[in-house]
Amino acid sequence: IANSVAQIAQAGSDYIETLNYWAVAMRQNIDMADEFINKMSSAYGISEKTLMQAQATFKNMIGSLGQVSVDVSNKLSEAVTQMAIDYASLYNVNIQTAFNKFQAALAGQVRPIRSTSGYDITETTLYQLYQSIGGTKSMRQLNRTEKQLLSILAIYRQMQSSGATGDMAKTLNL
Repeated sequence: IANSVAQIAQAGSDYIETLNYWAVAMRQNIDMADEFINKMSSAYGISEKTLMQAQATFKNMIGSLGQVSVDVSNKLSEAVTQMAIDYASLYNVNIQTAFNKFQAALAGQVRPIRSTSGYDITETTLYQLYQSIGGTKSMRQLNRTEKQLLSILAIYRQMQSSGATGDMAKTLNL
């Protein structure tokens, strides 16, 4: 009984810590972020704690370099969270694995996202994408934020091509 009570207390403590982490990350957009978490949790049956942890991490990674507005980083955190959910659904990996792969991609790591899906976020691919949308700098001139944003766009476009976007909703017939 004591062990069960300790586990319950630990789970409650973990939730409170995640809630605080998420609330600090979302700052003044807490109402909009809460709506997103509730919608995703209801639609997909993913725990709010798991979603909050992922969204807060993505938000912090996107916004940490300081060159993206709070509103844009909030919207991108929602988009990347949804992309990871669809990725997990199509490639049949658990949700935490998908979140980890997307965190690695945002950090500039190529292998984790490529290993399951084949998605390419190498500098060559990012630079070709950059040029296709009208960019004129060299790859060396692009800063970390620009490369991070290009990675998100590259993954999104590859997900569209592979049919991954919206896959969780299609799988659940929503």
